[in-house]
Amino acid sequence: MIYKHRFLALAVAVTTVTALIPAASGQAEQVSVEPAPVSATARISPSDRAVMAAQAPLSAAAEKIRRVAVDGSGTAPAGYAGITLDDDHVTVWWKGAVPSRVAAAVTAARDVAPVEMAVAAHSRAELTAAAATAMAHIRAGGSAFSSVEIAYNGRGLVLNGTASASRRTAAESRSRLGIPAGIDVKVRTDGPLVLQNRVDDPAPFQGGSDIHTGNLGCTSGFSVANSSGTYLLTAGHCGDVGSQFRGGLNQPIGTATAKHRSHDLMLISAPVEGKIWFGGARADAVGTLGVGGWAGTFPGEFLCREGVYSGTVCNYRVSDTFQWSGCNADGSLCVDDLVIADQLNGTPALAGDSGGPLYVLDSNTRAIAKGTFSGHLGENRARVLFQDFETASRDFGINVIGG
Repeated sequence: MIYKHRFLALAVAVTTVTALIPAASGQAEQVSVEPAPVSATARISPSDRAVMAAQAPLSAAAEKIRRVAVDGSGTAPAGYAGITLDDDHVTVWWKGAVPSRVAAAVTAARDVAPVEMAVAAHSRAELTAAAATAMAHIRAGGSAFSSVEIAYNGRGLVLNGTASASRRTAAESRSRLGIPAGIDVKVRTDGPLVLQNRVDDPAPFQGGSDIHTGNLGCTSGFSVANSSGTYLLTAGHCGDVGSQFRGGLNQPIGTATAKHRSHDLMLISAPVEGKIWFGGARADAVGTLGVGGWAGTFPGEFLCREGVYSGTVCNYRVSDTFQWSGCNADGSLCVDDLVIADQLNGTPALAGDSGGPLYVLDSNTRAIAKGTFSGHLGENRARVLFQDFETASRDFGINVIGG
């Protein structure tokens, strides 16, 4: 029998400017429920499962290429721009000559799914450098812009700013942020970064659980390990190194031992197992999913997300402006290298969801780790930001624990 205890949390206020909204929750009344154990198929619709099954060969082919094109430090060859999942094929975007080892990987991947090569206007390295220059201006303060996105097909940059910023020409925007003249720039007004901060979960702990320190509540992401120990991976804004985390009924979980502030990632030292909870704090049916590993995240990919308050929400599609860097409305928190995904039904993220897992299902109905939730952009709670697991793996030398 599965016992889950949940508490209801108060949502934090959402700012109206272009920003990522963290999901933090306040303290509230505790409730105890005894939900019926159910299969993940009870919470994930047949249509969502069908979408993930159909994209599985594309994701597998893209992963084969990514593992050759991008090394363990995240460095790619000079011409690499990105890899995208389209409706029925994978596209590899490249500027200039393709190295022989990458060409061989593309050929091998075509045994798994159709793969096309396409010419990119700019390499990832060029756009990353331009985005870093722009972010230096944004971090300095006083800018009408709050974030920069890198197009995964190499076409250019997307700037998010105020209404006045959106009226500027591309040349004006490039000039104000020091972006080279040859790089295409588009401006939109999504809003700034807004952060979103389950309930009782006995040891060993797992992803999708309620975690809190003080009056700040979040959701755990995945159970992970490195040479130093085992941990829960969650969002960096959920606490600080040294923070003591507890569950929904105040049971001790562990201490935060490592944090990457600019990537919004944190490790909580704890006894763990390789599963995630699905179903939210107020759901009638909850259960667990075994974790089957992790894989890279690609534009066009469909994902599910777990949050202690939102529960199970699928039909997120990863944006083709893949790498997002930006600040919250007052500039007190700036983060880098996040991923944008849109919930295509308009379902909003809720306060308390921060740190929760994003994943796809494999053919054995196990969760393949894709990332951890950070927040949303401006007032649009259906346009979310998360950090991909590949970045977490590099930052902390971790691997996901399977179960």
